[in-house]
Amino acid sequence: MAALTITLQNQISGLNHQGAIALACGNEKEAHRSFKGALEMLGFLSNNLEIAEADGGALHPALVSSVPSPGVADERFFVFGEALLFQFGDGEVPSLQDVCFCSCLSLFNMALTYHRKAMLTGTRQLFLTASRIYEQALSVADGLPEESANVGCVQVLIRNNLAHIFYYELDCFEESLQHLERIKASIQVFENGLFRMDSPSKDEILLNLLLTKPPMTARCA
Repeated sequence: MAALTITLQNQISGLNHQGAIALACGNEKEAHRSFKGALEMLGFLSNNLEIAEADGGALHPALVSSVPSPGVADERFFVFGEALLFQFGDGEVPSLQDVCFCSCLSLFNMALTYHRKAMLTGTRQLFLTASRIYEQALSVADGLPEESANVGCVQVLIRNNLAHIFYYELDCFEESLQHLERIKASIQVFENGLFRMDSPSKDEILLNLLLTKPPMTARCA
């Protein structure tokens, strides 16, 4: 059973990586297929195989790097446009928290796929879909141990991208500003995270916090 679990872990991280590369190459259909496959296998792993007990909040999977995706750019607001990669701990049976953490990252990547396509096409429905998937990822992240700096980093990235969609695409200004306020409250994750965002991304997110102001009418359309 443990050998099967480790094989599945490798397949899951591989599918997530394939999706990131496909998104970087502009192949959104293949990216969507790969991220969906990773999420389905994560669901199978959590529901059907032996899962280790939680061990005091530690997370074994590493958020190892990210892959930039062209086409995710807005002069008004920095959008974090990099798909996130993870790797399970070598030879370790994952805990349910581990599986949830990896699910959160694949959900972020799936949302980014829709976000990118929405920015290229200007399609409101795609922005709505992206926001809903980001919110799913955030819900998963919020259920993970707060002491994990990696979780805090991912929460910042999700909230940042949600703030862009709500403010500039859906006119949901209050929701956007709430996400930015939550980022301000957890800004220390930039220094403490095991996955340290490159300085330009960090600086751009900080600029979002400084430059995004409430409009005259702050209501959600």
